[in-house]
Amino acid sequence: MRRNLLLGTAVIVGLSLVVSGCNGTETSESESGTAELSEELSKSEPVAEAPPAPTTGTVTGALTYPSDYIPEDMEACAENLDTKEVTCKPKTGEASYSLELPAGRYHIWSQTADYVDYKAYYNPLAKCGLGPECPNDSTPLEVEVKAGETLADIDPIDWYSD
Repeated sequence: MRRNLLLGTAVIVGLSLVVSGCNGTETSESESGTAELSEELSKSEPVAEAPPAPTTGTVTGALTYPSDYIPEDMEACAENLDTKEVTCKPKTGEASYSLELPAGRYHIWSQTADYVDYKAYYNPLAKCGLGPECPNDSTPLEVEVKAGETLADIDPIDWYSD
């Protein structure tokens, strides 16, 4: 719309210059400058608005269960350490998850009704892969979610810690 308005202004200014030239009157310097400005503006491309900056990031990882199946009600959850808001992925029984979260600091865990009131956290033991060489540290790790970024391999799989 702005471009059309500028083009219309340029046409009107141009026509007035032509008409004044036909009448034998001289064009003043300011009219000439206006015409040049109108012509320059009519050549410019419209400015596109920038898309809004992302405010969320994504956390993905694997889910495991100490059995030969993943319970249908298993879900991955994240607690924002500043607001204490908890976000959980809908229960799907899948072996992986993806959570879109507002930027912030989180603890990530998985849970199922098979272990009432138990959370399998993403912790140093889980990060290492639960092997015998891994540290015996079940302290939940802080995960920093940044807007527009994806954190992969955040696996809340430590079902063995107290």
